[in-house]
Amino acid sequence: MANQNLLSFPKGIGTNVVSGQPYMLLTSYESKNAIESNGAIAKSSIALYIPPNALKTGHVATYGSDVAGAATRAAMGSKFTGDSSMGDIIMAGLKGAGITAVEAVAKQADKGTGMLAAQGIAINNHLALTYKGPTQFRTHEFSFTFFPKNKPEADTIQSIIKDFENGMLPRMKGISKIAGRTLSAPFFQSPRHWTIDFFKKTGEKNNYLFQIGKSVITAMTVNHDQQSTVSLHIEDESPVQTSLSITFQEIELQISNDKTMEFDDAGNLKN
Repeated sequence: MANQNLLSFPKGIGTNVVSGQPYMLLTSYESKNAIESNGAIAKSSIALYIPPNALKTGHVATYGSDVAGAATRAAMGSKFTGDSSMGDIIMAGLKGAGITAVEAVAKQADKGTGMLAAQGIAINNHLALTYKGPTQFRTHEFSFTFFPKNKPEADTIQSIIKDFENGMLPRMKGISKIAGRTLSAPFFQSPRHWTIDFFKKTGEKNNYLFQIGKSVITAMTVNHDQQSTVSLHIEDESPVQTSLSITFQEIELQISNDKTMEFDDAGNLKN
């Protein structure tokens, strides 16, 4: 992996396969807009060890209860031909949904009298569980702990943290009307986009692990005194231990690899 902008910890990970350690590669790109990156040239790449609890992901599907919804609307949406009256059309739709005229009348009667409840029976509302589509983007959290043994390692960790910080925060866009006051610029520019990939110790991409879509950083925490005790190296006063917690959220919805099935007007599966 030849990348002059590559930062890595421990040293050599992602470039020296002799180290024999699997790793994750986090690559950042300039954002063009909310979902597109500006070109394919990476702005930075960070190779890190795979931390504990990093290899987990999940999916959420949103469904909702629909009273007489799916079946009824399917029937009501059917094409009617001829000179049928609107009443006939509605009853035809109800019949196609499995709702008879008796049921329709019984529902109206039971509203005021409650006599069906007294009989120990209830109207079938033809409840259906209908798919509402995806409503959220996946998030992935990673927590790293660094123990630099010397100044070069401490400098590398500092550079890694700074790159994540720069990749998370927005930049100002537009000319400031007041000299020296950058926050008076009229616009924020979207932070960088990130790709996250897992690699084998041989340097090959690990396709056995899940794939993460293009993401942005939504949260980042740096802690230099996990034990509530300030511990600094004597030589340069760099932190003895640093923990980094970082949260990524995908900007692309995950979709199935199943082929889309199409049906004809008779409900038969097309070839």
